[in-house]
Amino acid sequence: MNYIKIEAKKGDFICSGEQLKEVLLKIKSYIKDSYFYFFDVQTVSGGYLAMNCGNMNSVCEFTSLEGILEKVMTVDQFISGVLIISQKKLDTEKMIPIDTEYDMKMQLSSALIEIRMFDTSWFECYTENEAITKELKKISF
Repeated sequence: MNYIKIEAKKGDFICSGEQLKEVLLKIKSYIKDSYFYFFDVQTVSGGYLAMNCGNMNSVCEFTSLEGILEKVMTVDQFISGVLIISQKKLDTEKMIPIDTEYDMKMQLSSALIEIRMFDTSWFECYTENEAITKELKKISF
């Protein structure tokens, strides 16, 4: 499993919806036909994601990259959150709670990638895919 930490330059703003959009667009070719699941979302400004997937037992599911990009752009800044991207549809009712503060490993081993928005401080990305890892390492905020 590969771990990538994306941080801002010292003192700069991080974990915005716009930055998450940039991350997703950087790996678009690998995730365009995937399913997207948000868990444990807290944001500075509230909004759709915080209202509908704001605890470990609730989930927001998206079936298109365009749909998720629209929603993340409504977020000023993420305080916490987990985005799981999977190539197959998940039965979220049978899943264990997904938590931003989980150990430094993927919570769902079948996921293509797991992205955590961590305490308005950085993005943590976990994936087995070497091509995705290579693209994520190019990101700088």
